[in-house]
Amino acid sequence: MTTTYNQFTIFDRNKINWHTVFWGISLQYLFALFIMKTSVGIASMHWCSDRLEEFIKYSDKGAAYVFGDNLDVHRFAFKTMPSLLLFAAVVSVLIYLEVIGFIVQTIGGFLSFCLNTSAPESINVASNIFLSGVS
Repeated sequence: MTTTYNQFTIFDRNKINWHTVFWGISLQYLFALFIMKTSVGIASMHWCSDRLEEFIKYSDKGAAYVFGDNLDVHRFAFKTMPSLLLFAAVVSVLIYLEVIGFIVQTIGGFLSFCLNTSAPESINVASNIFLSGVS
């Protein structure tokens, strides 16, 4: 048991890119301060939250149209799956319209500069923070 524990906890600390760690923590802290301590940040998060609720209600209405009004019988099939399918469809349209590419180039470029990583890698990590609750 001790050998397995040591294999997963002991590593070469000289290989850690402290530039990435510093900028990652700093950007998260500044983003959190902006959202929680400024009226503009609070208002923008409320606006985004309201738009997300509207987006999910569209999938609920579509599911009610396809499956009928009795959606509570199988919640995963009738509530979760339509939301995921709608999200995937919208992302596909955004990829086709090259909006996702623009986001990766602009925001990913900034994060890439700060974190010393590639733009797609930076966007992937940042989007996982926000999209982990989608499923």
